[in-house]
Amino acid sequence: MASMRRLLALVLTIGLVTACAGGDSDGGSTTVGSTTVDTTTEGSTTPGSTAPTGDLPTLKIGNPLPFTGVVAESAEEMRETFLMYIEEQGGMLGGLPVEVIFEDTETDAELVVTKVRKLIDDDQVHVLSGSMLAFEGLASLDSVNQAGIPWVGQTGVAADDYTRLETPTLSAAAKHTASQETMPLGTYAYDTLGYRTVATLGQDYAWGYQTVGGFQYAFEAAGGDVVQKLWAPIGTTDFAPFVNDINRDVDAVYVTLIGADIPRFVEAYSDFGLKADIPILSSEDLVAQDAIRFYSGDAALGIVGITPFTASLDRPEMQAFVEAYTERSGNVPTFWGESAYVAAMVIDRTLQYVSEANDIALEDLPDWVRSNGEAFAAASQEIDLSDAPSSAITVDEFNRQVRDFYIVELVDDGGTITDSLVETVPEVSQFWTFDQDEFLANPLFSRDFPSE
Repeated sequence: MASMRRLLALVLTIGLVTACAGGDSDGGSTTVGSTTVDTTTEGSTTPGSTAPTGDLPTLKIGNPLPFTGVVAESAEEMRETFLMYIEEQGGMLGGLPVEVIFEDTETDAELVVTKVRKLIDDDQVHVLSGSMLAFEGLASLDSVNQAGIPWVGQTGVAADDYTRLETPTLSAAAKHTASQETMPLGTYAYDTLGYRTVATLGQDYAWGYQTVGGFQYAFEAAGGDVVQKLWAPIGTTDFAPFVNDINRDVDAVYVTLIGADIPRFVEAYSDFGLKADIPILSSEDLVAQDAIRFYSGDAALGIVGITPFTASLDRPEMQAFVEAYTERSGNVPTFWGESAYVAAMVIDRTLQYVSEANDIALEDLPDWVRSNGEAFAAASQEIDLSDAPSSAITVDEFNRQVRDFYIVELVDDGGTITDSLVETVPEVSQFWTFDQDEFLANPLFSRDFPSE
């Protein structure tokens, strides 16, 4: 049954062409391959350290990302932030020199499997990180489970599915689930904004189903009613028919779209004159920098969304992260980059924890880690992630994030659209305020669940 669910989820998400990341559709990257980050050659000393490390084994980390294709730009950001964290530690993780082997998955599910197998079997990596896209994570599962290798997930493990699948060696400490993000917004829409009826428009694939589903589940549990659900295929060029179909008697419309579909919808919604009468609520997608940079005029102003990441957050760790990455790349980081940065942090601190808790010498640590993937993943529940950039993080029994989320509104800041913090929702778990057993007894959120 788990294999069938994985296959179904893979079929549903294989069309994911997440242009929301921007990127160069012509692809190609010179960053693929092995990267030794400020580590030592034999007999030398790590920069920033006084201890010789030439006799220590090198920790090998495999990191498959789609450097070719429409998300290449964001994959490169993830590579850079992953390396940035390691460099900030003097080229060491858990006291060990590090070699990171990046592989280009080319946004191709079949190639993902090939590259993951190469990293595990040929390169003999000790830890796997990634993936970036939902279908990449699902495509990697069987290979990871067969090898029993630790897998510290990045943005590609956001699907709700993972809590219900067999993923004993996966730590998702660096990424939340899809519905975890939007359930607080559903409650907020009813309790704080006073909305009672909502229409929804979601992208017609798993991320859309699960973010819309999470919003609807919490909104209706609070007493509201989702009276209409519309689904737009990825790559919709004309949103006029969808906007025209929106029920004009609702208090608000909730939207999850990705990539180029976002500005197309926002412009159409404004052109039809709905903006002033029916407010837009959204997942992170419509309020992220990836979307904001494509908005023009005032069509997007007033959108209220929920997000795990805002670069303007008044949190010292966030501002330090933004400053470091901006200085490194000339760009403001996004949630893509932060997930990779936190993944490196999770590896670092989990290594430290398992070494101390199990009295493992550094010389023996890489081999122990590769052979004890389940114990490594479970140890992520014990580490301190209070200084992650966007939020203090704890990890639940399923090795998933518990973290703060931010309700923001898009506003005009001197002629520039920016996200303004409205409210912080603290310590959100993947089950929000609902009973865990009751929540897991439900079907996965889908096109049909919850129903209208």
